[in-house]
Amino acid sequence: MLAVLTAEDLKPLKLHWMPTLAGDVQAVVADEKVCFQNQEGAMVIATHRYIAADGGDLVEVEDEPLPALVELAEKYGCIMMIDDAHSSGVLGKNGRGTVNHFGLDGRGFGLLLAG
Repeated sequence: MLAVLTAEDLKPLKLHWMPTLAGDVQAVVADEKVCFQNQEGAMVIATHRYIAADGGDLVEVEDEPLPALVELAEKYGCIMMIDDAHSSGVLGKNGRGTVNHFGLDGRGFGLLLAG
């Protein structure tokens, strides 16, 4: 593995935001916070794709705790959508997923996706 780069590494080079074909700009990797699901948070540079994949698995991400987000959604009358495809069968009692893991069963989730 040659490097793991984040927006902080790209800022001094003015490469953290790049122009798009639509004429606007887009973050190359998430800058301070992720704005949408599957947005890249870091890039791994390596001499082989398997080494890059191993390096990507080692990247640690801080995320907001689900209970705090649920409280905000309930406070402002928002509908929560949770993509739970990767935690179903892993987290929660008997693999019931993220919602069960955090003790949020029965709370008003608008959409719960599971794989």
